[in-house]
Amino acid sequence: MPSAIAPGETLPVTLAWRAERETEARLKVFAHLLDDDGNVIAQHDAEPANWERPTTSWVAGEYLLDAHLLAIPGTMPAGTYAVVVGLYDSETGQRLMTETGADHQRLAERIEITP
Repeated sequence: MPSAIAPGETLPVTLAWRAERETEARLKVFAHLLDDDGNVIAQHDAEPANWERPTTSWVAGEYLLDAHLLAIPGTMPAGTYAVVVGLYDSETGQRLMTETGADHQRLAERIEITP
């Protein structure tokens, strides 16, 4: 993931998942670009691997690469932003919790949007 990007460009976010166990829950991944106030500026929600590998097909111990693209608005002001990701139940919308009790994982503290 680049550390700087211009308005109107696309920010690639590639995740590497490891299945701890098999699940019957069909989970979606969210990737959000947040401003300093926690507002979602850009987002991408999908089942893993561009809808091709639902979590119901994962096998315990398996690794999976999962690419997401965040479209940065052309009117985006210059500044520093954060990228967060997580999983949620596609039926209820409830987010899964991390081992620390958070409902997301922060990937990058500083993505610079430059003019």
